[in-house]
Amino acid sequence: MLMRLGELLRYQLYDCNRNKVLLSAEINFIKGYLQLEQLYRISFAYDFTVHYVRDVFVPPLLFIPFVQYLTDQADDPNIHVFLQLDLLPDVNSLQFICQLRDCDMLPVSGLFAIEKRLGILYPGNYDLTIADNKITLQIDNISAYYE
Repeated sequence: MLMRLGELLRYQLYDCNRNKVLLSAEINFIKGYLQLEQLYRISFAYDFTVHYVRDVFVPPLLFIPFVQYLTDQADDPNIHVFLQLDLLPDVNSLQFICQLRDCDMLPVSGLFAIEKRLGILYPGNYDLTIADNKITLQIDNISAYYE
């Protein structure tokens, strides 16, 4: 557990000081976070499906607020939580889907800051949809922002 936590902290301290990071590094960070969550909470399970990842850059910690928000939804350790994550990079777009299963999602007021950040990073080129325990983020023309 300490080794995994150390990896996450190193990423946050060193890699996140940059304006952009490789998408593969973000994926590894999310997987590490989910593995820690699984160690901490026995009633937590996840599936993270990543389709072909090319060398694309994204702002650091772009997706983790969604993951944290959904994992925090079930604060009762007796409730089984299953989180389904899908990352679908396309030629010039990126789609990230988080879905909470077996548990109801709380109001989305906690996502205001990330929506504001998306508006600054990708003005007019993103779509954030939150419905039915599912958060979908679609970023278009991604290579225009980070090459």
